[in-house]
Amino acid sequence: IDGAIQMFTQIIEENENYASAYNNRAQAYRLKADTNRALGDLETALRLSGGKGKVAARAFCQRGMINRKFGHDDSAIEDFKAAADLGSAFAKSMLVEMNPYAAMCNAMLKNVFEAMATGSQPQMAMPNVMDSKKSG
Repeated sequence: IDGAIQMFTQIIEENENYASAYNNRAQAYRLKADTNRALGDLETALRLSGGKGKVAARAFCQRGMINRKFGHDDSAIEDFKAAADLGSAFAKSMLVEMNPYAAMCNAMLKNVFEAMATGSQPQMAMPNVMDSKKSG
């Protein structure tokens, strides 16, 4: 990880406006549990990218993961929404995962579609979902 940080730092020194290098170095810092430096690089990546494009989507996702890790779910949801608006499938899946109602609805729909495909009766999805939430 330290080698990656050094490499991205060198790239940044050569081109201080390269948003992707800040985003990549932030990921290395995040893996090293250096949250403050990761957040600083993510802010820079977002500023340089103008909050648009793949770099911004990845930066929003990373910041969302940090926010979620530290229990800042409202901020995480904002970041994942921003990334989802930029086309991030990962961010969309995180929004579903963080929304228990969406997860329950998806489980019920899956159950109905599986029943339709096999010609059987749908199971009661809601109690099953609620039971799995209690045990998980």
